[in-house]
Amino acid sequence: MKCALVISAHPDDETLGLGGTLALLATNGWAVKPIIVAGHAIVRHGSSSEADERMRNCCRKACVTLGIEPPAFLNLPNQRLDTLSQVDINRALEDIIQTLQPHTVFTHFHGDINRDHQILYESTMVATRPKPGCCVRRVLVYTAPSSTDWIPFTTGRVFTPNWYVDIESVVDIKLAALSCYPTETPPPPHPRSLTMMEHHMAVVGSKVGYKFAEEFMLIRNLDGFLEGGRDD
Repeated sequence: MKCALVISAHPDDETLGLGGTLALLATNGWAVKPIIVAGHAIVRHGSSSEADERMRNCCRKACVTLGIEPPAFLNLPNQRLDTLSQVDINRALEDIIQTLQPHTVFTHFHGDINRDHQILYESTMVATRPKPGCCVRRVLVYTAPSSTDWIPFTTGRVFTPNWYVDIESVVDIKLAALSCYPTETPPPPHPRSLTMMEHHMAVVGSKVGYKFAEEFMLIRNLDGFLEGGRDD
């Protein structure tokens, strides 16, 4: 059984960015492990143990809906990862990778407007260095609505997808999982609304001849032509 590790800064990133792909992998027999590095959205909801637990429960329900493994929460400070030693974040991810031995790792896009996302991309690149014997064969980055799409369109900050996954068969599952986050899916035209998320997946699919799709940037692939193959 292959393992996919999903590194997300906050509860909801795992579903917003790649919920369809995760559901598809689980359906095809992969072990899918989401890691939520930081706590609840302190900027939007304030700091309280009740709000924190409410967001964790939303994440747990979303993961059940997607059919993936329960999330692990590292509970590092939300929107304050830049106050920590990056070496400590690197080591936390390295320990997880050593334990889970994932084949594929998903992480945030380095150009996102959210600083937590940027830091986790950098730490993932350290933790997945292709040293001899490294278990990680593939590293991809995913988008986060209202973070990736709100970046300034300057050199080095534009998301340029080169890997697409057909999620037509699981799009309803993704939308149901997103519904587990009522406080994180505002009404249209907000990009995280259920309506706009469905439109976005349709637009992404139209780029490559699919009805609905999710898009990624492939950062590294160590599988050869005879070893690889379609994941959808």
